[in-house]
Amino acid sequence: MLTLASCLVIGNTGTVRAAESWVRVRSPHFTVISNAGSGAARNVAWQFEQFRAAMQTGFAWARVELDRPVIVIAARDEETMRLLTPQFWENHSDVHFTSYSVSSADGHYVALRADVKALGQENVNPYRSAYWQYSWLALNAAFPRGLPYWFERGFANVLSNTIVNASRLEFGRPIPGWVTEYQRGRFDLRELLTMTRDSAALKEPMGIARFDAQSWALVDFLLYGSPDAEARASRMHDVAQLLLAGTSSVDALEKVFGSIDALDGAYKLYMGQRLFRFQSIEADVRVSAKDFSEEPVPPVKGLAARAALHAAMQRPEAIAEIAEIRKADPRAPESFEIEGRLAERDNRLVDARNAFRQAVELDSSNFYAYFRLASLAHIPGAEPLSPEDVEKWLVRSVTLNERFGAAWSSLASVRLQMRRPGDAVDAARKAAELQPDVPARHLTLAQALWQTQARQDAIDEAHRAAALARTEQERRAAEAQVAEFERMR
Repeated sequence: MLTLASCLVIGNTGTVRAAESWVRVRSPHFTVISNAGSGAARNVAWQFEQFRAAMQTGFAWARVELDRPVIVIAARDEETMRLLTPQFWENHSDVHFTSYSVSSADGHYVALRADVKALGQENVNPYRSAYWQYSWLALNAAFPRGLPYWFERGFANVLSNTIVNASRLEFGRPIPGWVTEYQRGRFDLRELLTMTRDSAALKEPMGIARFDAQSWALVDFLLYGSPDAEARASRMHDVAQLLLAGTSSVDALEKVFGSIDALDGAYKLYMGQRLFRFQSIEADVRVSAKDFSEEPVPPVKGLAARAALHAAMQRPEAIAEIAEIRKADPRAPESFEIEGRLAERDNRLVDARNAFRQAVELDSSNFYAYFRLASLAHIPGAEPLSPEDVEKWLVRSVTLNERFGAAWSSLASVRLQMRRPGDAVDAARKAAELQPDVPARHLTLAQALWQTQARQDAIDEAHRAAALARTEQERRAAEAQVAEFERMR
């Protein structure tokens, strides 16, 4: 998303700090906005591209292609970081984050300080929070049925401490804080493997700290505990495939590693020795920072970027920042994009539709504004919007972001409504390819196929939706569609 992620030229009251110069650097998969200079912005983009490439190579089952853009805001210093993430200074805490991540409906946002070294004290990545979030997003994209909680947090914690330097990446560097926490106490391994985010033991800070430390230790052992790199990679791949298929954690680990008791003893021994292995790989030479595009950014876009970040963080400053944007440029679409997100968050759907329509009429380049306007075509208290307009907006949405499966599925639905099933099939198939584990995507494709006389293919897709159902509502919808097809045939 280009309009919201533009720059951060900001002051204590929301006014523009004219002396600062901001740049926007675009790499193939990230947008970096920074007031730390062109070189720093390119270096941050290069590090994230290297991390992404290494994840793709080392963990092929993860999905590094996300459905929304990733916007990294690289602050020059602590002063800028304080303006971006004021919550960490409000209580006068001595702990000030060097990176922070948050996801929103229109993108994934990362704020970090560009003035900290890539190789931090004690080999700890100062951008751990940002890398953790990106790892977590890639893992959860790969596991739409839901990850086991220990695997989700443990794997993200291991990957978060990836060190990126000029020529190499180091995966699996030990995290001193987790080593210390692990030594303080542990859950029974079988209990750990079955815990969820709702487990009572994790409601207390001490419990979640112990859980994170032990989950990190277990995943670190699974990845690097064996001296045979090829064997451990194969076993971890097997575990991931079993979990992807819905196998329980206990059964998956027993199938790959043998008994849980033997695994418990092996990883405790590994941790007790305090001699940790890690993986070192060469940087991807195909990714060059000099190839990234760069452009200066106008001040009003900086106000918009800060407002977008604060809206994603649910900070109250976003409302005042919208007013600042409109004062600087009443025709800036960004203020209406952000207003729409705030309105839909509060379930003010008519206000949200009006705001998104304003953004669209001002030629927004935010894919979500077009998608959400189309999604709100029929709501109580507002006149229905025409199918022709809805189709036009959805085409614009998928043009701006071709990886957003929900927009493709909506496009298929409106084309079915317009009695154009041939065109609907293409859009529905794209949605199912992007979100293969979402039953609704296969049902939409089934309906499009049926209307093009591909009757058996339609029935097969409806059966696929039933097999993928995770809730009773999804199962009933799929089974009803199968029954309807059989009756009509």
